[in-house]
Amino acid sequence: MISCADSAMYLAKKVGKNTFRFYSTEMNKKLLRKILLEKKLKQAHTQNELTLHYQPIVDVQTGTTVAAEALLRWHSPELGTVSPEEFIQVAEGNGFINELGLWVLSSAMSFAKQHSDLEVSINASSLQFNNEQLFLEIKRLFRAGELSNNNLCIEITERLLLEETERVKKMLHEIRDLGVDISIDDFGTGYSSLSYLKRCPVNKLKIDKSFITDTPHDNECNTLVRAIIMMSHALGIEVIAEGVETQEQWEFLKAEGCDLAQGYYFSKAIDSEQFNAYLNLNKSVGSIHIRRKNY
Repeated sequence: MISCADSAMYLAKKVGKNTFRFYSTEMNKKLLRKILLEKKLKQAHTQNELTLHYQPIVDVQTGTTVAAEALLRWHSPELGTVSPEEFIQVAEGNGFINELGLWVLSSAMSFAKQHSDLEVSINASSLQFNNEQLFLEIKRLFRAGELSNNNLCIEITERLLLEETERVKKMLHEIRDLGVDISIDDFGTGYSSLSYLKRCPVNKLKIDKSFITDTPHDNECNTLVRAIIMMSHALGIEVIAEGVETQEQWEFLKAEGCDLAQGYYFSKAIDSEQFNAYLNLNKSVGSIHIRRKNY
């Protein structure tokens, strides 16, 4: 009964404040799915079912690959491919995200050692800032020589900054002082406060793909993207465009002075072996048709 009530409460929280939801059998299916994923996810971690894929990030002006975003993937022999949106939410719910996050950091840095000229970015959950494990592990990697300056970028959400506490602020500054870049992921999706850009040591900003999708054919989107780029540059913040899928979008971003871009136009997220082949085949976007054919 408590589990059922918890499911109804969770749904009510997703809708907003001052509301309620009745429990339904559909919620029970979701609850059973959640319980199953909690069990299988821990097994997946020990049985090497989890892998990191890497999506290239290119310099918009030159087309050169300068970075990569590490993205967690799970293929279960029993469940098939499980969506990151689904299993990350489960990991955050039961606290497993901290252990998972440390594994992602370690694996991504092993990849980065093979590509010392690339910056590798990882996504950090706001829950990882509730303790110092992430920060302590980054410090350990620096001391052990496993991590060098300008080799790692931590991607955080706007929500973390809006719920910013002194502890979070202090940790972000300490991470930045080590030489690690801090990037805001999915910028512009649902939050309006910009004061955190002044308070926090952010030096990269990702324009959410929802703004990029309709460029350059939607004047409102064009205006918003242009404004974000201008504002960011005025604050000394580098801009990354997510979800670039066409040459028209790339050319628009280039004309507007956007710094970096990623998306299916360049490559989807691929495993480390495919990424090595991608680098060998494509030093710049000059051979984009080859990239689309093979990746």
